[in-house]
Amino acid sequence: MPSPEVFQQMIDLMSDGDPDIRHLAVFAAGLHWQHRPALPRIIAILNDTAEAPHVQGCAANALGTIAHNDETIRDRAVRELVKVAVNAMMPQDVRDAAYTSALWADHRVNAGEREERSVPQDQNDADWVWLSTVLRGVENA
Repeated sequence: MPSPEVFQQMIDLMSDGDPDIRHLAVFAAGLHWQHRPALPRIIAILNDTAEAPHVQGCAANALGTIAHNDETIRDRAVRELVKVAVNAMMPQDVRDAAYTSALWADHRVNAGEREERSVPQDQNDADWVWLSTVLRGVENA
C-alpha cells in the first residue's frame, strides 16, 4: 500500500494540466487502490463538463467501484453517477460509463453484466424508473 504522501501526490496529480496524467492518477487512486480520501476530487472530475471524456469515464468507473465495495458511500455515489448519466451536456460515452457504474455501485448488475454494458447501450435500454427514483431522492435531499 502506498504511503499517505504518495496517495496525496496521486490526488494532486488529478489536477495536472495533462489529461493523461489526470487519467492515470484517477485510475491509480480510485480504481486500483480505492482510496476514499480521493473521492471529492474524483466526483469533481466526473461533474466537470470541461474535463476530457476519458478522464471522466475513469472517474465514473472509480466512483462506481469504490461504492460497490463500500456501502457507507453507496447512496451518495449512485446519486452522483445518475446525475451524470442523465445530463445531456455530458458526452454520451461519459453518460454510459456513469450509468453502468451506478448500476455496479448499487449491485444491480454482476461483473459479467457490467462488462457487457461497457459498450454503449441504446438509451431505450436504460432503467428509467430506477433513474427517476434516484433523481427524486436527489431533488428532495
